[in-house]
Amino acid sequence: MKRGADQTSISSFFGTPSKRQAIETSDGKPANNSPKSTKHRDAFYKPWLQKYTWIVHEDDEGMFCALCTKHKQLPRNGSTSWIKTPCQSYREDAIRRHQDSTCHIVEIMLCI
Repeated sequence: MKRGADQTSISSFFGTPSKRQAIETSDGKPANNSPKSTKHRDAFYKPWLQKYTWIVHEDDEGMFCALCTKHKQLPRNGSTSWIKTPCQSYREDAIRRHQDSTCHIVEIMLCI
């Protein structure tokens, strides 16, 4: 089967933009589809202390969860991250993952 003159790739055949083409919003500005929370940070972002009041940050170590550490509540998978060992992944999605964990939710219920 021959390609037509305007059919130079499979993406043009299906009408989808290639990865190299910038996707634009209706105002003509480039769309940023990647959420901020997946950005990797090299250092702790201090505003998180106000947003996530349960975080305790130890310089040169990482982040701990004050609630889970208080009751030494370990998750079912046996991970000690956030409780005995600091979380060193300075990403907001890592913080939210802990916040949404069963272990953390149980701690919130114990504190009520």
